[in-house]
Amino acid sequence: MAASSNSLVDSDPDAVRRIAFPNSGDHLPDDMTDRDAVYRFLRNRGSSRVDADIAGQVADAIVTSDDVIDILEARDDVPESRDEIREWAETADEYDMGGRASTVADAVDEEVATVDDIRESVFENEPQTREQVEQAIQQAGRVVGSSTQQIANEIVTVEDVTAQIDPGATSEPVYREDVQQAVESMDSESRFGGDPDRVGRVAEQASREMGAPSQAQVNAATSRAATGEQVTPRDIVGDSITDIDGVGDSTADTPMPVIRDQSGDTVAVAGQSAAAEAVAQEMGTESVGIGEVREEMRLEQSAGEARLTFRGRTIDEIEVE
Repeated sequence: MAASSNSLVDSDPDAVRRIAFPNSGDHLPDDMTDRDAVYRFLRNRGSSRVDADIAGQVADAIVTSDDVIDILEARDDVPESRDEIREWAETADEYDMGGRASTVADAVDEEVATVDDIRESVFENEPQTREQVEQAIQQAGRVVGSSTQQIANEIVTVEDVTAQIDPGATSEPVYREDVQQAVESMDSESRFGGDPDRVGRVAEQASREMGAPSQAQVNAATSRAATGEQVTPRDIVGDSITDIDGVGDSTADTPMPVIRDQSGDTVAVAGQSAAAEAVAQEMGTESVGIGEVREEMRLEQSAGEARLTFRGRTIDEIEVE
């Protein structure tokens, strides 16, 4: 693009056009955008060929894809779009070679990844992990002006979410909704974001990996556990249950919940009536108010697992959807 001092190009700028497009002999093809290809063409162009020094000066002087890529590599970021590449090609076209700048821009755009290309690849491939994101970036084209790793840092992945949210680091449960909100927040800060489907998939996978069920799942599991196995006082204690003061036939035959852990052992009887206390005593456990049962249910989370516990005993495992 720039000739050396005291060169033919400096002393006679019009020589560039005359050599590239002589009155007789083959003209430089418009689609020949590579600097080395231009040099070889000028050196081997039949009767109108030029010597190595002149061919080198002309190849350096006219705009080529190498010039534009050099400009892009000197910047701190990938080009935004094809329009930006065209602008740089036109800037490098110091000799106003007609439509050559546009042809060079097309060649560079075909090779180099732009922000638009990367965003399109991310939307199309919906990568979730860091490795998948890097693959999507590489599919967009050659990264110039930045690196695949730097760009990947801008795109939210499952690893980003699990690094930011640690269920084990807080006493509060982490729900799928919390994960979704975190992914949406990180995605909104990225120029490569904006795809709700990909956000949903990243949140889904991250939730599975950290064991974060939805609040609706936890509520449903808590309700199932709190209602438990239904038994009647008469079934457990026998007809003598009605000998207890305040326990009539109706109460004796009214079902009440028995809470069991995963192994089937009785954890508690839900209720605080005289009948509930008698059932609990017969079953070797204690009676607990239904409200207390719900209050003492805990969501225990670890890598890929979510468990509902009551006083440290696992009541149910929740499959993270």
